[in-house]
Order: sequence, then C-alpha cells, then structure tokens
Amino acid sequence: MAEYAVLTVDQGTDTVFQIEVTDKDGAAKDLTNLSVFAKYKKSYGSTTANSFQITTPTPKTSGIIELTLSGDSSISLYNAQRRYVYDVELKNQSDIVERILEGVLEINPGVTLSDSA
Repeated sequence: MAEYAVLTVDQGTDTVFQIEVTDKDGAAKDLTNLSVFAKYKKSYGSTTANSFQITTPTPKTSGIIELTLSGDSSISLYNAQRRYVYDVELKNQSDIVERILEGVLEINPGVTLSDSA
C-alpha cells in the first residue's frame, strides 16, 4: 500500500520534492534497475495527466527520488484549479509496478510571481 502525502507548492516557484524510498526492512531501496513515474491530474477520473520532472540522484542505492514542478507550471495550475491528485510508481524490469506514494498536490496562490505571469 502506498504512503499518502499532501504536497504543497507556492504558485510561481520552482519546487523540488525529495522522496526517500525504503524497502520493507526500512533500508534505502536500490533504484538502479527501476523506472520511476509520477503524474498529477485534476481528478482521478480526468483523462489528461501531467508528469513531474523526475530525477534519481546518484548513487541510486540511496533510494532518493526528486520530483520537480517548475514555477511556470504552478502558475498555470492555479489558474485552472487549486488541488490536484498525484501518485508515484516504480516499475521493475519484469514490468511489475509498485505505487509508493499518492495524495493531493495543493497550489498556494501568489501575488508577485516574479513578474512571470
């Protein structure tokens, strides 16, 4: 079963979420031979999904995944609505998929927006 978390983004800012993935014994999960997928959309029933930018910093044995949402993306997201659903999945070489994280992505409105709006 996936963990649940609310991810919060300040509109107009570049935001990086760092996820520490562990195995059933609590040790850092080796991500070397795994693919990572992370998407968000307006609702579970929406047909259109957007992807986070995904990075797995070296060493991949540290179990760290970074999800990035650009400031420009967060500006347009808040203009559409304020809350989204998301999930993060791992896929191994045998095409077995494991959902590791899911929840709500919240966009906090901004005023200044670095003059990018």
